[in-house]
Amino acid sequence: MSKKEIETISKYTKEQILNSKKFSSYNKDVIMAILKDDCTYSIEEAENLINAFLERVV
Repeated sequence: MSKKEIETISKYTKEQILNSKKFSSYNKDVIMAILKDDCTYSIEEAENLINAFLERVV
C-alpha cells in the first residue's frame, strides 16, 4: 500500500460506527465494549476487532 493510499483511508469514531448501516447487523453492546471513545477506526479495523472478539474462545 502506498503512502497516498494510506492517507486516503477514512477513519470513523465509535459513535459513527454505531450509527452506520454497515454495522447495524452487529450487536451494539459488542461495539460499545470493543471500540474506544477517543479513537478512530477504518471499516476494516473495526470489523477485525469486532470479529476477533466474537470468535474468541471462552
